[in-house]
Amino acid sequence: MEAEKVEPANGLVKVNGLTLTKNRKGVELTTASPLFEQWIEAYDGVHPIVDIGAAYGMNVGQALAKGIRVVALDCDHRHLDEIKRKFAKEIETGQLRVGFARLPDEFPKELDGPFSSVLLSEVVHFLHGWEIEKSLEWLHRKMVPGAHIAINAASGDLHFWDMDEEYFQSWHAKFAKREAAGERWPGDDEGLFITANAIRDPSKHPMQPALFEILHCQSVRALAGAVERAGFKAVLATTGTHPGYIPNPKTVGEPGVFVVGKK
Repeated sequence: MEAEKVEPANGLVKVNGLTLTKNRKGVELTTASPLFEQWIEAYDGVHPIVDIGAAYGMNVGQALAKGIRVVALDCDHRHLDEIKRKFAKEIETGQLRVGFARLPDEFPKELDGPFSSVLLSEVVHFLHGWEIEKSLEWLHRKMVPGAHIAINAASGDLHFWDMDEEYFQSWHAKFAKREAAGERWPGDDEGLFITANAIRDPSKHPMQPALFEILHCQSVRALAGAVERAGFKAVLATTGTHPGYIPNPKTVGEPGVFVVGKK
């Protein structure tokens, strides 16, 4: 793990090329979501598309550049302030609206839908299973027919660079056993959250002191099942690699889960 680098223009902190979120619970990756096209293709020209967990606006900015109306939501006002700074013109013209939201049930009333597409990029692995299900059910009610919900998250095969190897092997075996048994949320267990115990030297990790309240790694089966139970039809459900991830040869499979649902 390289040393932190602070960008003087905006005070953002980068480690290994990734920008730490202000709450240090995650990072903004170096590229847009791999599901970016599936997110924007459902835009109907009338109802805006939504990025929940927008961070510093990586996906938002690329959608705005295509002339799409966007709603950017995040649970940290400091992220929203950065988005407002970057895209002040688009806010002034009404192309972009910005608001505070915290899943599963804290949304601004003035941004109450309907929406033609929703992106949850690197978000749901910070939620318990019941919170994911409640969020998906709420969003389904706020979306127009034909709308897309696009979700990418950390998989149960993800191996962090600083993860203790013995811890990972034990953790991964438990996750795989629960997945094979068909448990609804195989990673949603106190013994399976990747916490500070997983890191060789947590005191030196850039995400301290927030590492981690919860990192609920996902399986394709579990996440696609939740999307279907919420009323969507899962039109894509697969594993893969987010191009913005830093490659880690220790990852035992694909580090990402990708699911797209259609209403």
